[in-house]
This record gives sequence, structure tokens and C-alpha cells, in this order.
Amino acid sequence: MNVQQVLLLLNPRHPVAAEDMRDVQRMHVRTCRMVGTSRADARLLWRIDGRILLVQAARRIDLSELPDGYARLIEQRDVPLDWQRGAVVRWELVANPTKCEPRTKRRIGLSDPDACADWIESRLPKAGLRPTRIDVWQLPLGRGCHPRGDLVVGRWLFRGIAVVDDPEALAKALVNGIGKAKAYGAGLLTVEELQP
Repeated sequence: MNVQQVLLLLNPRHPVAAEDMRDVQRMHVRTCRMVGTSRADARLLWRIDGRILLVQAARRIDLSELPDGYARLIEQRDVPLDWQRGAVVRWELVANPTKCEPRTKRRIGLSDPDACADWIESRLPKAGLRPTRIDVWQLPLGRGCHPRGDLVVGRWLFRGIAVVDDPEALAKALVNGIGKAKAYGAGLLTVEELQP
């Protein structure tokens, strides 16, 4: 499977880009247009950090779907999926950590930093990584206007160092993401090898 990423510098003076940057539902629709299909079919993941938009998909990402002046391409690259067991990597993830409320069976967003650290610590081994360092920051809420009502997405930034224990599980996590709210800018795991 070939997975590619594009790194874009958004233009906040462009009226459409400015609206998309403030609305996770609009950005979801915009990124789906860039791959020409649904998020699930394209294994589409994205995250935004200020003016930087990172889009990843298992389909071709078509930048001609963006309005003129919307963004500038910084980089386009393939995502390596063939990691070696024992490799030491720096990883990053913006996620929507949740837990299931036993009584109602509803998913509830976590708001305590320690609970969020426990959440990611339990997910990383399933993603083939043995963490040696985890840093946690709460990000501003993602907000949007969905046809069924207002969206509010809790977002946490996780960064750290890890050892690759299961290359196959890592490849799966890189393609499919981690956690909930993947349509709304959460779940995109990125890794890069630390040079000795």
C-alpha cells in the first residue's frame, strides 16, 4: 500500500481557508474533496497546527481541488511503512482521548492530563511502539458546524520517543490512525527515526 502526505501552508487571508481553519467539519469536507472519496475509503487523516495542514491518504491527494490562493505546498512525501524492529523513533499524535461511560455506553472526552497520558500509554503498544518518553499538551477544542448540530472535539497533542516493537502494528496504525474523531483532525500518527 502506498500512503502519501502533503504538508500545506494555509493562507489565513483567503476567505475559504480562513473559514476551514476555524471549522473542523468544513476541513473534513475539504480534505475529502482532495482525495475524491470518503475518509474511510481513502484512509484519509489530517491535522492542523496553526497555518500548517498535514494531509495523509492511501489515495492520490489532488491539490487542484483547493481554491486558488488557498494554500502553498511545502512538501509532498511517501509515508514509510517498513520500520525495523528495535528502531528508535520520535512520534507525534493529535488525538481525541475518550472513555466509554458504563451506564450510558456513550463516549466521553477525557480532560485530565494524567488520564490522557494513561490513554496514550495504553494505545501505543497496540500501535507497535514501546514508549520511553511521553509529553502531553491540551490543545484548543476543535469546533465545527455539522448538518446534525454543532461539533466540539477535544484535542490533545502527544509527543515522545519510542522503540518499534511490532513493525506490522506500527504500519497499521500509521495507515489507519489512533483513536476517535479521525474525520475532524485527530488520529494522525507521525514517526521519524532518531539518528544515533
